Amino acid sequence: MSSRRLFQSRASWLAFVAPLVALGVACGSEESPEHPLGQGVYVGATWQKARAVIGHRAHVIDHQVACSECHDLSEGRVDIPKAAVCVSCHEKEATIEHAGHAENAPDGPSNCMLCHSFVPEPGHDDPLEAWDCMRCHAEKQGKTPAVVIHARSTCDSCHRPHDKPQALPSDCRECHENVETSHAAEGRESGAICATCHQNQHAPATEARESCAPCHSALGRELQEQAGFTQPAAIIPASAVFEGHDSCIGCHRPHRTGEEAIAPCRSCHEDTPVLGGGRIAPHADCKSCHDPHAPGEGITRACVTCHTTKHTNHPAAHGGEACSTCHNPHPPMGQTSPARNCTTCHHGAASDSDFHGAKTTCRSCHQPHNFVISLSNTSVCSSCHATQVTAIQSAPAHGKCSSCHAGLPHRPTGAAQPDCGGCHGEQLTAAVAGHRTCLNCHEPHGGTVGKSCGSCHEAQHDRAPAGHRACSSCHTDPHTGAAQKACTSCHANKQKAPHATVNGGCESCHSPHGEKGATFAGSCQSCHATSSLTGLHQKQAHQACRTCHTSTHSTGLGDERKLCGTCHKGLDKHEPDAPRCVSCHLFR
Repeated sequence: MSSRRLFQSRASWLAFVAPLVALGVACGSEESPEHPLGQGVYVGATWQKARAVIGHRAHVIDHQVACSECHDLSEGRVDIPKAAVCVSCHEKEATIEHAGHAENAPDGPSNCMLCHSFVPEPGHDDPLEAWDCMRCHAEKQGKTPAVVIHARSTCDSCHRPHDKPQALPSDCRECHENVETSHAAEGRESGAICATCHQNQHAPATEARESCAPCHSALGRELQEQAGFTQPAAIIPASAVFEGHDSCIGCHRPHRTGEEAIAPCRSCHEDTPVLGGGRIAPHADCKSCHDPHAPGEGITRACVTCHTTKHTNHPAAHGGEACSTCHNPHPPMGQTSPARNCTTCHHGAASDSDFHGAKTTCRSCHQPHNFVISLSNTSVCSSCHATQVTAIQSAPAHGKCSSCHAGLPHRPTGAAQPDCGGCHGEQLTAAVAGHRTCLNCHEPHGGTVGKSCGSCHEAQHDRAPAGHRACSSCHTDPHTGAAQKACTSCHANKQKAPHATVNGGCESCHSPHGEKGATFAGSCQSCHATSSLTGLHQKQAHQACRTCHTSTHSTGLGDERKLCGTCHKGLDKHEPDAPRCVSCHLFR
C-alpha cells in the first residue's frame, strides 16, 4: 500500500473514531481519574482502546498531555490534529526527511500519523509501534524494493527518518558477529566491505550471487587500481560459462579468498570417474584439463598441453577432432580400455573387427594418431599381404591394390574374381571359350602365368614331340588358342618341300598333338585319292605311297634307280646309263 493511500485510510478511520471519542467524552463520568480532560468526565470504550496505542500512551499517559493541547474540542468533537500542533512541540522533527513523505503543510493534517499511530487500526490486535515501517515496506515502494532480509530488525538500527543522512553507517558485525571476511576488505569499513556484494541490504542474500562480475571484469580491475587496491580482484573471462554451476559461490566461499576458499571439484563431482585418475596425478586434478569458469570449453586443446608429442589427423574430414573423441576422459565405471572402439563412431561395422577381414581390426591398418592412410601405394597392404605386394612390383599397371580390389580399404571386393576386362578388354574379347576366366592361367598380382598349359591340356602336352612342350613356342598368344607361329620358323629346312605350299600348311599332314605324334603325317589318300592318280600310280603295287615316297618333305625321290631296285630286282643292268627310271616309266 502506498503512503498516500495509507494516510487516506487512517484519516478516514480517525474521522470515524473522533465522534465516538467525543460521545465518550460527553457521556463521561466524573469518576474517571485517568481521563486527561479532568474530573467528572466519563471515558468510553473507544478511548479505552485508543489510549493503548503508543501515540496516545506516550502523550496522555506517560507525559500527561491534555487532549485539548492537540485536539480542538470546541465544537463537541475530537478533530485530527493539524501539522502545526505536532511541530509546536516536536520542532526538531518538523521537516520530514523520509523520501516517500512530503513535508507537513502547517494548516493541513499531520503527516506524522503516517508513521506514528494514535488509534487502533482494523486487523491489528497488537498496539502499533512508531517504527512499524513494514506496514509500507513489506511491498515495493516506487524504486525502493520490498524489505526482506532485515524485516525483523528495528529500522532505526540503520535509518533516521528525520535526520540527514537517513541511513546511518553501521557495523554489520554487530549483528553478524560470526561472519568474517577478507574479501575486498583493503582499507575499508565493515559496512562498506559487506556492501561491495550486498549492494541492496533489503534484498535476499542470494542476490549477491550475481554481483561478482562488476568487480571481476576488465573494467572492475581498472576501477580497483584507480582506487588504490594493491591486489586487484582476479578477472573472470568474458566468455565464462557456468555449465551446471548456477553461481560463483557454488565453488567460491564468498567471505574468504585464495585457493583454500575454493571448494574442490570432487565435493560435487565425487561420482565422476576419470581416465587413469588413480595412476596419473594430473588426470586426478580437474583443473589440469578444465577451466573452472568454462569447464566445457578448451578441452580440445587440453590434452596436448601435456601430451606434446601426440597429434592426430583423425578425422581429416572434420578438421581433426579432440582427443576425447576416442579417449573418453570420464569413461563408465569398470571400463579399462584407454580408447573407445572405432565402431562407436563408424557404425557401418558390427564390431571393431568387422571391416576388411574377420581377424583384422581397424588398428591393423590405421595408427590412432596417424589415422589417415593413402591408397596411392601398397605400403599399407604390405604389412599383411607382403607376398602379393612383392608380386605386383613386376607388373607396373598392377602397382595399386585398389586398381583391382574395389571397396578398399574396408570392404575389398574382387578377391575371388577380379574384373580383369576393365583393363584387359582386348585380350578378354579375343580369348577362346574356356580361356575367359583369367585366374585359371594367370596369377593376379604379378600378371604372370601361374599355371602350365599342361595342367588343363594334359593330353596335348603329353603328345607334343620333344622340344615342343613349351606351348608358348607355337602359341604365342594363348588367348586365341591357335598357334600363331609357323612351323617353318623353326623347321626352315622344310619350307621348300613339295607340300610346304599346301593350303593349311604343315598341319594338313601333321597333327602336332595327335595320338601318333607330330611326325606321323597321316594318310596320303586324304589328299591324293586313288582315282585321281595318273600313270604308273594306277598300278596296285604303286599305291602304297610311302614305298617310294619315303619323305614327304624331299623335293624328289633321291637315287631313283636304287629306290626302284628295291622292288624291281635284277634290272640293274637295264639301261645302265639312264639316271632315272621315271624318265621312261611315267607316273604322271
